[in-house]
Amino acid sequence: MKRARVALRAAGLTAAIGLGLAWAGESYAEIRRVEAVGVVPLIQSGPGSVDVLDQAVQAALREAVSRVARDFLMEAEPGEGEGEDLAAVLGKRMVPYTARFRILDDQGERPALFAEDPRVTSEYVVEVEVFVDAERVQQRLVEAGLLEPDPGRDAVSRIELEIRGLSGYGAYEAMRVLLTEQLGARQALAQSFEQGIAVLEVEIEGWNVDADSLAEQLLDRSTPELAIRPLELDQGRLVVWVDWSPAAGDGDAEPAARDR
Repeated sequence: MKRARVALRAAGLTAAIGLGLAWAGESYAEIRRVEAVGVVPLIQSGPGSVDVLDQAVQAALREAVSRVARDFLMEAEPGEGEGEDLAAVLGKRMVPYTARFRILDDQGERPALFAEDPRVTSEYVVEVEVFVDAERVQQRLVEAGLLEPDPGRDAVSRIELEIRGLSGYGAYEAMRVLLTEQLGARQALAQSFEQGIAVLEVEIEGWNVDADSLAEQLLDRSTPELAIRPLELDQGRLVVWVDWSPAAGDGDAEPAARDR
């Protein structure tokens, strides 16, 4: 792992979680449905500006994904997985491991039942239906050395790549061509678009290709025409900023002038 070297070049942090996110790649993934409860303890002084509903949903997602991960470990070797630090293995963000999810019951704030901290007087509770991308969870466990690769399955790593700073379609296409033609990605499927930002699911052959190694490969191929700068690394997710300066006459070179 070359995380330290990449981290020195990285800056900036996370993107917000969107409720009900759905992946276009769900059709080929193994999806497991899990109902999970998310609980957020509330201190007497109140949660302030923190959105406790989002926190509770994230807690439910973590519970659902962790349950699927433990199932994989138990299937491989009964008795394993209970004491494993899955939080460190899976990372902070659970959305990349989910195909979609929805709130079944927003119970809101209620008196605390299990809190050990005497300052906690209440808790926020939500029940969520989570469709977990089991293949992505399995991939992460293999990368972490907790599972052996499944010999009956193609060795494919899937990474969520968020590209920021896009000045037009030409910049997006330049990144897609870089991924598929130079880095050998099997495919780079667009998951969402918004102003200046595209989210892709990148498939690369091999179990051991993670966000860190993809960041290294993109940095190695960064050029003055397509400058790439990593912003965030988190297990199966990579965020980069691109500065695209195409040669004169290359499509989107001067989008502002074309819009006038």
